[in-house]
Amino acid sequence: MGEKDPVYEELVNILGDRVSKDPEIRWTYTRDLEGPLTTDLKRLRRLPDYVVLPETTEEVQKIVLIARNYKVPITLESTRISVKGLAVAIRGGIFIDLRRMNRILEIDEENMTATVQPGVTIAQLSCELQKRNMLIPVPGTPATVSVVSNYLGCGWPGGKARMLSIGLGYRSVVGVEMVLPDGTILNTGSKSDVFIGKDFWPHGMGPDLFLLPYKAYGAFGIITKMTVKCTPIEKELKVFWIAYDNIDSAMEAHNRIVRLDLVPNLHLYAGDKYAGYANDTLESHDRMNRAQPEFQIILTLAGTKRQVEYQEKVIRKIAKETGGRIIVDKLPIYQSFIDSHLGMAGSFGAVWSMRYYTSRGGSWTSTPTLPVDKIPDNWKAFSRAILKDPDYGDPNFGRGEFWRSIIVYPVEGGHYVWGVEKGVDLFIQDPKCREMLLRLHKANLEEQAKVGISDPGFIKDWYTGSLGKPFGVHFEVSKKFKKTLDPDNVMQPGYIYP
Repeated sequence: MGEKDPVYEELVNILGDRVSKDPEIRWTYTRDLEGPLTTDLKRLRRLPDYVVLPETTEEVQKIVLIARNYKVPITLESTRISVKGLAVAIRGGIFIDLRRMNRILEIDEENMTATVQPGVTIAQLSCELQKRNMLIPVPGTPATVSVVSNYLGCGWPGGKARMLSIGLGYRSVVGVEMVLPDGTILNTGSKSDVFIGKDFWPHGMGPDLFLLPYKAYGAFGIITKMTVKCTPIEKELKVFWIAYDNIDSAMEAHNRIVRLDLVPNLHLYAGDKYAGYANDTLESHDRMNRAQPEFQIILTLAGTKRQVEYQEKVIRKIAKETGGRIIVDKLPIYQSFIDSHLGMAGSFGAVWSMRYYTSRGGSWTSTPTLPVDKIPDNWKAFSRAILKDPDYGDPNFGRGEFWRSIIVYPVEGGHYVWGVEKGVDLFIQDPKCREMLLRLHKANLEEQAKVGISDPGFIKDWYTGSLGKPFGVHFEVSKKFKKTLDPDNVMQPGYIYP
């Protein structure tokens, strides 16, 4: 007889046949969806010791207590659509698959909120909300992604489709139920008050822990329920795509539109943002990229029929005065690429998003709260850094002339942007890409400094987070939280915190 495995035995007592240490089953959990594209090849395959599928908050709580008692690491995911190495058990331990916690617990039509478990997908919730003439704004994300994971990890799910009218994604989170590393079940928001017991306000009794789980990727605990704000579906919706040949004209139009507070959403894309969505090969990608305009403003007109007619009249006037071309007038087929920005999480959105994310890699730098007037200088500095790079500027390797991209998300009345994402698409299986990215990042900072743009120096690898490390005062404070909540570093060790 082999040695007894007390961890396995205790897990079986709780979950029965919903726990496994079968090597073949565990092998399916050794990489996340984009595992083959990771730059950190050591993370490519890591075998968890146990795989568990809980169905209730109480089961999650018991699993966490077992992990704490035996100091066994926990890795978790919700709908098996994960990137950046988040769902790779790099230190073994217990892999918690939350897909069976897939119930929509409540849709409150009066207060316009929805409460879901972590296994509920964007498409699942969107379908039920649309029956009630509501939606949740979502980004260009596969419809099979978890609502909970997306709201906690991205920052823009309540914003990218309705950035101007709703704001950043985390502001759409009304409250969460969260199992902390010591097994405590925490409720945030108004539900934390036992005399209220309902999620309708994100700030609750005592210390405000509203942002505790945000961007923590499970390091501070496991969300088992989340309540999010919903939005009414407008009577009329229409998407516009305006093309420009230069950043100065594009930003002039961008700034005029957002400062009118006329439309619910607006964002500016440059470079290859949409070429990757529709192409399966690098050759077809390059052909489409050459055919596309360099800069595109994408916006949604919404409201009553009369409101949309007025919005369209003003937008067309601004486009004409700034030299813009409305693509969907000339090429109606392009409409299919931007329908997803209505926030409906349609199946087509799932197709093009996954093609994009799996076609190549990317690394992004972000310049948060940058004044919109600085965007042209920011873009030009970034372009100079790319095009002078010996590798990325080489058309036989980096193809920097065609593969640059930038995304601008305006917030706070359009005077600032939440982030300028500057994308560098890569063959990130190639070992020299890591070296090239770090070199590009340094060059980008130098070019920005020349034109007086300050950047905090943040760089993140879109897949693993391994190219740059978290920085600054907020990270040092969060490490103290982590040490207090999780002294044995059981939750998601090795991803954000060593």
